[in-house]
Amino acid sequence: MDSQRENFLNSLAASSDQRFGEEYQVYASDSGEMFAMVYLGTRPLQIDIRCDWQLSRSLQNQYESIMPARKLNPRQWITVLDTPQLEDGLLEDLLRQAVVQADRAAEV
Repeated sequence: MDSQRENFLNSLAASSDQRFGEEYQVYASDSGEMFAMVYLGTRPLQIDIRCDWQLSRSLQNQYESIMPARKLNPRQWITVLDTPQLEDGLLEDLLRQAVVQADRAAEV
């Protein structure tokens, strides 16, 4: 993962760890809920992001680089490949929204 992406994720996260093993970096919001999981060492960068179900479906129809998550609940998570197909700023916007989703999940 490049340092720009890592710095952005760290700016959003209250904490990060490798709770699922050394090949994953997990990011959690202030509420303690996960909002992203990065697959370390993948090219292109692969990241699971918490996402609203309706937005998730729309994004999957629009981008080949966005698909249902395989390791996490696909109704609440998407896998995003950081490819040139993604519009500038889309990944960052999805990560910001994921923090909001995580905090809402913690309130329930």
